[in-house]
Amino acid sequence: MSKDLRTVAVIGPLADDQREMLGNWVAAGRPEDVTTPLDGIRAALGPDVR
Repeated sequence: MSKDLRTVAVIGPLADDQREMLGNWVAAGRPEDVTTPLDGIRAALGPDVR
């Protein structure tokens, strides 16, 4: 990964929607247990990347 990386665009309807990430398992799952793609990317890149 480039040290010059400052901004990342995460686009799409599931980027930050915990409930929808459960899909067909919504009845058996808990949205608070889901890591969305946006949350995962934020955790991996750290607070300096927007």
